[in-house]
Amino acid sequence: GRDGAKADTLLFYSYQDVMMLEDILKKNESDMLDVKIAKLGRMRQYAEAVGCRRRILLSYFSEDTQKDCGNCDICRNPPQAFDGTVIAQKALSAIYRLRQSAGMTTIVDVLRGSGKKEIFERGFHEIKTYGAGSDIPFLEWQHYLLQLLNYGYIEVAHDQNGVVKLTPASQRVLFEDEKVQLVRFATIRERQQAEKTRAQQATKPQRVRDELFEKLRQLRKQLAQERGVPPYIVFNDATLEEMAATRPMTDEEMKNVNGVGERKLQLYGSYFIDAIIEFVGPAGNQGKASTYQVTYEMYQRGLAVEEIARKRQMGASTIYSHLAILYEQGYDIALEEMVSPAEVDKVLKSLRYLQEPYKLKDIYDYLGEQVPYHRIRLALAYGNREEERG
Repeated sequence: GRDGAKADTLLFYSYQDVMMLEDILKKNESDMLDVKIAKLGRMRQYAEAVGCRRRILLSYFSEDTQKDCGNCDICRNPPQAFDGTVIAQKALSAIYRLRQSAGMTTIVDVLRGSGKKEIFERGFHEIKTYGAGSDIPFLEWQHYLLQLLNYGYIEVAHDQNGVVKLTPASQRVLFEDEKVQLVRFATIRERQQAEKTRAQQATKPQRVRDELFEKLRQLRKQLAQERGVPPYIVFNDATLEEMAATRPMTDEEMKNVNGVGERKLQLYGSYFIDAIIEFVGPAGNQGKASTYQVTYEMYQRGLAVEEIARKRQMGASTIYSHLAILYEQGYDIALEEMVSPAEVDKVLKSLRYLQEPYKLKDIYDYLGEQVPYHRIRLALAYGNREEERG
């Protein structure tokens, strides 16, 4: 953000919005109507972009860069690209041979070898690139031209009836062998499906955080309605996300959450602390699953096993058992800090000589009482998870 703090940007976009804004512009008579419509079109192209959004913004302000930002939604979840240099060269060559006097639709018609009357009347069928892209569908060509526009290889002269012009960047492609990466038309749908698949494969801790965030969000909505204020006045989303990640269960822990001051702590703190405790405690998750979760939350906050055991009034061996089970379930537990590779190797090798079902006492005796029970349990957890991974 402007204050230098970490910030997120959320893009809301619907084609219905484009239609509504276009209708509003057309109802208001203006000498600049065509320019305004064209600018609205550029906004739509930005929203539908498949390349680095920062590059698109810089290109709009005539700043040329060949580096992606690495931080926008597209850079962080990139669609599959391919070498589109030949496609770009055909398009740029057509624009050049058309003397930069045609709009996008006409350019695509020329590339596809259209038999439209206008093409023949203007003599466009005689240029060398006429029909050079007949193997590519119309909508796909439009898709590629928009990418070239977004990357600054071409520009639209809004004050000249929307004709497409070449830029200095296009010269590098035509005459200096610069490579161009494009995204295929079909990969937009594929990318949406991939995002859905990734969401379904989210790790178990992430799913738990999401569930708690939703619970806190509903609580915020309820409190906001009771007080007649917008939800963000209670806490903003960033604060709720931090609560879901850190699980503050005391006033002191809650005050460490960004966005929770003394006043908001007094007004709302107890509601959210109670909700978090309910979520991770027996009332929230029932039985053993909840007690494991409480252990994991304390472990995530950096507490040592002995400290967790003291706070929970449990034995250290019980806490180690919780962590072993959590590790088997896919949670992020640093087992290597609790049991050595040599001990893991000894425990797993001992199983070859023992009968199932394996008992900790049998393994302990077989290893000459050299490996403590809790480390045997951790070693078995490591072996079980590795076996699941195949």
